[in-house]
Amino acid sequence: MILRMLIAGIALLSAVSAASAESNGLCDGVTKDFLNAKLPFAVEEIEDKQALKDMRLCQTVVRIRGEQVATYTTSDKSGVLIGNLYQNKKVVAEKAVHSVNEKAFRRNEKALNNAVAFTYKPSGSKKYIYLFTDPDCHYCEKVKAEIQQWAFEKKVDVRVVLFPLPMHPAAKEKSIRGICGSMTFDHYVRAEYPGQSCKAGEDKIAASIDVARKLAVDATPTFIGPKGKRAVGFSRESVEKILQ
Repeated sequence: MILRMLIAGIALLSAVSAASAESNGLCDGVTKDFLNAKLPFAVEEIEDKQALKDMRLCQTVVRIRGEQVATYTTSDKSGVLIGNLYQNKKVVAEKAVHSVNEKAFRRNEKALNNAVAFTYKPSGSKKYIYLFTDPDCHYCEKVKAEIQQWAFEKKVDVRVVLFPLPMHPAAKEKSIRGICGSMTFDHYVRAEYPGQSCKAGEDKIAASIDVARKLAVDATPTFIGPKGKRAVGFSRESVEKILQ
């Protein structure tokens, strides 16, 4: 009886070891150079890599043109899928992306605070959230008063980072003027960017763009909670969730 149990235990360990080795092998050789040889886009960085044993795929979270993208390499390394893979109605890479983003937040939290242009501080606030916004983002303009109302009701500071997107050519100059003119959240709500361009404003916006790149923020409005969780676009439910 004991011998049979020992043999069964050895067999089980062997099976687990073989499965583990097989799982690890799914990502062997999946490097930046490998992906660049397969894809028509330049992979700038691999941020996360893990084997999906059940699917026989190697999942990677990569940067392409500054954006986070999930890729899936087949077990025989003959092809690479790019985009969202769903299982049970959920994006398979979501957990990995969240982990990558939260680690990036911890590494760059000090730089993020230095990039804050101004803050809305309702009386009695005990929590805070970061908001990346672009002066010429039409959706940001549409929801900013609602954001202020939500922050007032929930007693949450809103730390605003002015992040002019490349698609809006006038946004960078507006952002610089706002910094130089000691812009406040009230100015922001009224779409006023006071002041004239100055070196301090240029430096602050350069810092904003740099930290956005490091955090893989590429759209506005983007909200980041105090632990690095994020939401793109505004809804009360989404921003309250990342405060937790």
